[in-house]
Amino acid sequence: IDWSAALAAAQARFPDATLRMASWPSAPGKPASIRLKQPGEWHPNGRTTVLIDPATSGVARTSDAQTLTPGERALHAIYPLHAGSVGGWLYEGVTVLTGLALAALGGVGLWAFLKQRLGRTRRRPVRPAAPPRP
Repeated sequence: IDWSAALAAAQARFPDATLRMASWPSAPGKPASIRLKQPGEWHPNGRTTVLIDPATSGVARTSDAQTLTPGERALHAIYPLHAGSVGGWLYEGVTVLTGLALAALGGVGLWAFLKQRLGRTRRRPVRPAAPPRP
C-alpha cells in the first residue's frame, strides 16, 4: 500500500477531518483502514472510516460518522460518555458527585448494618415488672 497516496485520498474525501489511525489489512486481499475524526464527533479516535484497496491504494469504501442514523450515533456515544472524553468540567463534576453519592450510600448502609448488629449484642436483659402493690 502506498500510504502517502492512501492518506491523501482519505484527506481529500474528508477535508475537515483529522487523521487518528491507520491499520494494515487484516488478511491478504482485504482492505486497509484509516480512521478519521470529524468536527462534532465525540469519540476520541473518530468514527469516520475510509477503507483502502491494497491493490490501487485508492478509496474502496467510506463510512461517514456525520450521516449515521440517530440510533447508531447514540450507540457510538456510549464509549465517549463512559471514558469521560466529552462534557468538560461540568460532566466531570457530575461524575465526581455521583461517585461521592455512591460512596456515601455504601457508608450509610454499612453504618446502619453495624449499628443494628452491635445493638443486638449489647442489649441488657429486661427485668420483670414489679408486682402491683395491694
